[in-house]
Amino acid sequence: MTTIICFAFIFSIFKADINGNNSNVRFTDDFNQLVNHFEELAQRSKRSSNFKKWYSNDFYYRYYDSSRDQSTNECVKRSLSTCSNQVPYNATVYPNFIGDKNKLEVTRSLPYYNYIAKSKCNRYIQQLLCTFLEPPCINGRAIPPCKQFCRIAFDGCAKYIPHTLELSAAFNCGNYPDSNDPTVCVNLVVRNECASDEFQCPDKSCIPKHWLCDGVRDCLFAADEANCTEVGK
Repeated sequence: MTTIICFAFIFSIFKADINGNNSNVRFTDDFNQLVNHFEELAQRSKRSSNFKKWYSNDFYYRYYDSSRDQSTNECVKRSLSTCSNQVPYNATVYPNFIGDKNKLEVTRSLPYYNYIAKSKCNRYIQQLLCTFLEPPCINGRAIPPCKQFCRIAFDGCAKYIPHTLELSAAFNCGNYPDSNDPTVCVNLVVRNECASDEFQCPDKSCIPKHWLCDGVRDCLFAADEANCTEVGK
């Protein structure tokens, strides 16, 4: 049985609204629900929750001068260290696909998504999270993840994502473009080589092998449904 270890921070600094608005209320409420969700998972696995004060470079709280950090319609350099080796682009734009309007709001959302990334529920999950938090920017426009990329990266991660939370709305993959055009959306599962547990579609996208012959067309030309003797096999 998978061991579920939950970490919690002392987030009193988040409960004080340093900018005179309530943008931190969403974070505080969502994070409390997230902690409760992980505690429930721990109880289901018959292990007691292990909450402790835990700091890392990816989770620390940073203060910004909001007058220099408002929403923009121009590309700016990415800044999240947690995404530095995860995505192949250097520019992003605000607001992102979480709804964060500047770097300050991103740092308030970051712990929630880092909890999901730490689960390692999918080899692509951290890349997907980075496209939510720091989407690629083309001519001042945020480029969303492709529907296929979102679905593949989300596979196996549902239990770590409480769908009642506002911050979880980004995982609704049906909202993203059904395209592989890089000017329309970003698809980071298009690769020269796939892993041993993946199948490569004609467009070089890599899908999980357990998606083969399941009656759902996941590849171009339904290549994943070809040569099937029995659906689901």
